[in-house]
Amino acid sequence: KKSGSFTSKDEKKGKITIRQPANKYTYMNKDAPRVSSLTNETIQELDRVLAFKNTQKESEENFSNTSPDPLVELKEKLIKEEAQLKEAEKEFASCDEPTKKGELKSKIEELKQLVAVLKQNLSLCSDCMISSGYVRCRKSQEEEFIRRWCTIDSIQLHFYQKESSSETIDTIPIDSITKIIHKPNEITFIIRTSASRFEFETDTLEDCEEW
Repeated sequence: KKSGSFTSKDEKKGKITIRQPANKYTYMNKDAPRVSSLTNETIQELDRVLAFKNTQKESEENFSNTSPDPLVELKEKLIKEEAQLKEAEKEFASCDEPTKKGELKSKIEELKQLVAVLKQNLSLCSDCMISSGYVRCRKSQEEEFIRRWCTIDSIQLHFYQKESSSETIDTIPIDSITKIIHKPNEITFIIRTSASRFEFETDTLEDCEEW
């Protein structure tokens, strides 16, 4: 533990406890009850490992949040606003103070309008499917093409393992596409985004042109 100071109650043999009195790491164990300062080299190594782990954790968190699904975000926003509306209506019903009641009434009207807009947007996004079907895709030329179920709406392309799957494997936001490359008489095309590259392959030229 790098920050704070504490006393370990663990008396197991060989148990190492990291402490930091006076900005130094120390250790204690049953065989050596004395507290000894570690060398500067060891302290630097501990700091380096800790910094690396923190950086690794931040990278994992950033990676997991790079491509949020707009439909999921809309649903989460709608749930949040509906909960606030329900709470405001409950508070309004039990409020006897005229000024506060007037403020709550205005808040309720605003929340109702927001919820209505969110529901409308969610409905539009869910119903505006442009195309769907199986297509083979890969992210680099070193990979083999893999057959995936793909759907396209006005927001993004969704990739699924198969048609009956409910969870997306990957997505391509429409507004992130920077270039589409398709050479004449070829059954492959490439989509480039600001951050990545996707290559697609179809069974026929007609299918490729349709996609």
